[in-house]
Amino acid sequence: MSFARNIGNTIDSRYNMIRVRKYASTAPTVVEHANESAFNVGTGLVAYYSFDNDAENKTVDLVGKNDGTLYGSTVGLWHFDENSGTVAVDSSSYSNNGAISGATWNSSGISSASLYFDGNDYVDCGTGSGFNFGTGSATISLWFKTSSTTGALITKRTGTGFQVYVNANKFYADGAGTAGVSSISNVNDNVWHYGVVVYDRVGGLLRLYVDGKADNTAALGSTTLTDAANCNIGRKLLGGAGDYYTGLIDEVAVYDKA
Repeated sequence: MSFARNIGNTIDSRYNMIRVRKYASTAPTVVEHANESAFNVGTGLVAYYSFDNDAENKTVDLVGKNDGTLYGSTVGLWHFDENSGTVAVDSSSYSNNGAISGATWNSSGISSASLYFDGNDYVDCGTGSGFNFGTGSATISLWFKTSSTTGALITKRTGTGFQVYVNANKFYADGAGTAGVSSISNVNDNVWHYGVVVYDRVGGLLRLYVDGKADNTAALGSTTLTDAANCNIGRKLLGGAGDYYTGLIDEVAVYDKA
């Protein structure tokens, strides 16, 4: 199970199972429980969630009756951990799997593998309705590593959608009636950077975060973020000079909330 958002009070992590016990664990018991690989009731266990329910929107407590309902705002989540094949699997409930065109697998990434784009490659994630945010808020995050001065990271825009770029050495985003905003520092130093773009309709700002820190903002307009274009990773749909990306990309996520 993935909790992939790290803006606000939520976190960026993956969980296989959660146990709740009604006693204080000593160091030896913490180690013992950490090494448990299968369901084991044990002493004091009052709740056990294995997250094995696949596509269901609930998580079942295997010990008691404390079943939970899963809530999320993720409309696209590509871990790029496949390390083979021509499909980038979307781990969100929207199943916006991406068709890989030219990009190649790299065994080194943030959590596992990543995708390498050489300047004319892309991943086409389709026109899923979850990507059309209208006049609502949205958040886009990804890891990237490049030495290029410009190139599209993720876009869904021919006129009114969103686009996230490396532009003039900076992390950059525009859309929703803003002229665009660039990061303060350069990001084309060939090391991994974590970029987050927040289209905050309530606050009226387009916010940039780089490597976990608030970076820059711009006033956000009221223009729709809905566009007929496909969502593409590594290029702007129309292509052209400067629109393709060169470098590595990993752990791409799109949310319909700020």
